[in-house]
Amino acid sequence: MARICVHCGAELGEAAACPVCGAVAQDSEGKEKSASLVDQALNHFNSTADTSADFAQDDVRRNRWISIPAYLPPLFLLPLLLRKESAFARFHANQGILLLVFQIVALLLFLIPYIGKFACAVLLVISAVMGIYGMVNAARGKAKELPFVGKYRVLK
Repeated sequence: MARICVHCGAELGEAAACPVCGAVAQDSEGKEKSASLVDQALNHFNSTADTSADFAQDDVRRNRWISIPAYLPPLFLLPLLLRKESAFARFHANQGILLLVFQIVALLLFLIPYIGKFACAVLLVISAVMGIYGMVNAARGKAKELPFVGKYRVLK
């Protein structure tokens, strides 16, 4: 009998976690198989859409290094200005813009008394991790969306 993910319905085979949504597989009694909370969080964080196959390999090869700075707040303009014809560079510039918006929202939370400072700090740490994640993906020639914000499109 095939095992099915209880969260998204994908077929699991013998995998400990769903290859589509990252949910931890359950045994027949509904108990989760042993996987740490950290593994679950990393699987969820890394389960964003990967559109790398949609880009020409030549475009990726020529523009992956110019796409890395897009994840540093003001430098998202760099790939747009230097490689405006590149779909791969535009993808990463779009991700950089979304990350910048996320960071601005985090900074605005700082204005809220008491809890705002804590929320701001947590979100800025998350945004730093997302920025590193985006830079690593760009360097590897991957077009993988950022967690939480990457599914939105500002640039076409």
